[in-house]
Amino acid sequence: MGFIGGMFKVPKHRKFDYIPQHYDQAKEDLESRLAPYQKESKDAEMAKAGIKTGFKRRVAKNPSYSSKSMSSTIRLIAIICILVVLTILFLKSTVIVDFVKAMES
Repeated sequence: MGFIGGMFKVPKHRKFDYIPQHYDQAKEDLESRLAPYQKESKDAEMAKAGIKTGFKRRVAKNPSYSSKSMSSTIRLIAIICILVVLTILFLKSTVIVDFVKAMES
């Protein structure tokens, strides 16, 4: 080992004790949906969880749900911007003044 080998500590081999477990998403979902009906107690937390999972399931079933709302939001913003620009152009022009003068005479 010598002088240089004694100065530096060599890390020991570490073992990783992992026992793999099987996870079945469908079974977990079924159990979570059936749990409120098997128990007689209904509390607010279970109701909230049911609403949350129902919403998640609806969004997961229809992947275009979020893209539809996003496109409608973008369309609405574009229409508002166009209307604002047209209103500004109309108010800065002399069309209103000419119309008022024509109505007076």
